Amino acid sequence: MREAKDYALQRAKIKALADEFGTTVSMTNSSFAKETSSESIDKFVQVAEYEVNGEWIETVGKPDTTVIPQDDGFLITAKVKGKAREIKRAKVELMAKVLCNGTDDKFETDRFNTNDQLYLSFRSPTDGYCLVYLIDESQKAYCLLPYRQQTTGNFPIKANRRYVLFSPKDADRSIASLVDEYTLNSQESKEYNQLYIIFSPNPLTKTIDRSTTELMPRETTVENFRKWLARCRRNDLDMAVEVKNIVIKGHEK
Repeated sequence: MREAKDYALQRAKIKALADEFGTTVSMTNSSFAKETSSESIDKFVQVAEYEVNGEWIETVGKPDTTVIPQDDGFLITAKVKGKAREIKRAKVELMAKVLCNGTDDKFETDRFNTNDQLYLSFRSPTDGYCLVYLIDESQKAYCLLPYRQQTTGNFPIKANRRYVLFSPKDADRSIASLVDEYTLNSQESKEYNQLYIIFSPNPLTKTIDRSTTELMPRETTVENFRKWLARCRRNDLDMAVEVKNIVIKGHEK
């Protein structure tokens, strides 16, 4: 159900952008969610892709979702208010793939089990700088990239090169000892996280954060992270942000 609500909010944002700024290609989208006594099944059917001529900057207030029972599932409606801007130039097209327990692109997935290893395959057509954050259900934002021991505040990227992030053996020898490796865990039966991959050809610096333990990435609150990201996107028209939803399955209780 959580995935279905998130999807409904995403579609509400896209519809708002399309209504305000228009689209280049039309799209028809439908969603279906069904629950049984033992599990929840979410299915999404996308008929056609479209590209809106606007960009969502930040959400204002708390989004509202309503679940309406139907004969064969649920109807979910979503309302969201935010700030946006018209896209007047082509964005940098990134290649970002979330990988589980392997560094080849064939390991791409959005489903993890507790103790699975996380990697990120990344490529950009231009030189620039990259940041990666993980948002969990406790409303914390963890800075996964740059690595904890790096002091530059960002991670430099060379054009047309494939990076495998969070893997020491795939890193340049000069920084291999600095690379953090990440194992995903959940204390719940199922947990929903988001990865924010942020890239710009212009210099950028991560938000202020703090270290809690040597085993955990540096962290800040989701509120502080979103305010920082909104400021960055307002000031940097070249910034590209990709959000990857991932599900972590915990041990059966």
